[in-house]
Amino acid sequence: MGDGLLAFYGPDIADLQVPDASKIKADLKKRILKAFDKVLTRPVQSIFEEVKMKDRQKFDCLVLEAIGLDAKRYLKLLYKNLCELVRERIELGETRKKVKKVKQNRDVEKLKEQVLEEILPKGPRRFPEDFIDSKYLKDAFELPVPGEPLKLGAHFMGTQEVISDKGFRYQAQSVEEAKFIVYAVKAGIYLLKVPNNKSALSQAVIEYERYLRQLKDEFFEVFFQRTHDHKLADMLTNQIFEDLGLPEVAA
Repeated sequence: MGDGLLAFYGPDIADLQVPDASKIKADLKKRILKAFDKVLTRPVQSIFEEVKMKDRQKFDCLVLEAIGLDAKRYLKLLYKNLCELVRERIELGETRKKVKKVKQNRDVEKLKEQVLEEILPKGPRRFPEDFIDSKYLKDAFELPVPGEPLKLGAHFMGTQEVISDKGFRYQAQSVEEAKFIVYAVKAGIYLLKVPNNKSALSQAVIEYERYLRQLKDEFFEVFFQRTHDHKLADMLTNQIFEDLGLPEVAA
């Protein structure tokens, strides 16, 4: 029934073969009940452990005897086949989960591609060139950088430190200058041009941060409309930003 047997109908009961307890000898019936009582006094183990339990084996041997089967011949075989069936069913469930997860991942990737094409068909705007006049990039000083992600460090007396996880450190003259460096550094860039015009530099940073916030809001809104899942929409938005190499707005 998909999620396991949730109901047991009359026709199912009528067709089920059940040993007739009234035909079991009184002495054997007492031994079966006594053996069953011992099984009831402990927690039930997994089938793979349960078949190793002495009290379980004794109870099952008596039941087999009651229905006319030789326990020495059939018990081990029954246990072996039962464990194989359970193991196959468990593996089937795990396989279905994997298939379902793969399908979900494919659906998610397809959704990301669709939304990305819808919002940014030509890709994101580039920083700093799309946010500042080129003349200010010509009037700039060159800063050697490690070609790896940078972040803001300590702020002290109006200056702002820029650092990397691998030991790079630079003391910027302002928070805006530090943010400009953080946003402008990309993989493969080892010499960065930082504008001398502080006003133009600051305005470029402000415009870029506004762009990032608006872009993130737009992605989130579209993903939420498609999925109706706040957590998933937020995760997909962050994944898009990461895939595009877009930074978080530096705090």
